[in-house]
Amino acid sequence: IGLGGLLAGVAPSLACAFVALRFVAMLLAPPAPPITLALPVTRSDLSFVKIARLQRIVSATRAELLDSRPTLMAGARIRYWTMPAFAEVGFQQERAAQVWYSDTTISFRGFGGIAGLADPPDLVIAYDGSGTEPAAVTVTATALRLYGLAYAAAQRGDAVAVDSLGALTLAAQPRPIRALTGQTQFARASARVMLGDDPGADSLLAITLERIPDYAPGYTLASTIALRRGAIRQARALATRALALDGREDLARQVLEQTAHSPLAP
Repeated sequence: IGLGGLLAGVAPSLACAFVALRFVAMLLAPPAPPITLALPVTRSDLSFVKIARLQRIVSATRAELLDSRPTLMAGARIRYWTMPAFAEVGFQQERAAQVWYSDTTISFRGFGGIAGLADPPDLVIAYDGSGTEPAAVTVTATALRLYGLAYAAAQRGDAVAVDSLGALTLAAQPRPIRALTGQTQFARASARVMLGDDPGADSLLAITLERIPDYAPGYTLASTIALRRGAIRQARALATRALALDGREDLARQVLEQTAHSPLAP
């Protein structure tokens, strides 16, 4: 059983749309974040542990913003992505940033998906969970521009450009961001599948799932690669994992449906 219409064989435009949607998904809301980004579980929503952690997140954001851009123009737009759950309350919407810069015209809010790519803000900050505490990291303007170009390439179905622009995006971000690395390598892996480079796709997917362990689309793509090389049981196991993480993974469901009657299916 080949990859068929599941990804690139019959409908490359569908494959490109699949990649493009994942680009925007990170900008709208983060994929399953590393466990270090989650607030500690306690009995109260206002426990000391949660308040202390929230304070550290806000303090890290202030230090990063003022270090990367000590001053901003009036009306500057600061945007963020992959902010830890419930952390927004610590910023009192835009008030914290306005106090830090002594400017009530500054805005501080979520990136906004496609709109943010079409009209890039003045400063973008992301949160990385690689260490014991969420770190606030400035996204370079060059990395953001290249990420937007890679998204546009995915929209028009240019797999070669998605792969090369994805690599350039990561090279332009000296301080790695786990979600950005994982998401971009996933897009490059998808492009490699469309180009027929399954081994290259596998190596990039390994990085994706190391950075974002519970990223359902990564398991979906891995299942289609396994299916293409005839590893039916592995393909079904990966597709099952993808659906367990996110029941909306239609491509994973198609893998299971197309292999349901295989003699190798468990």
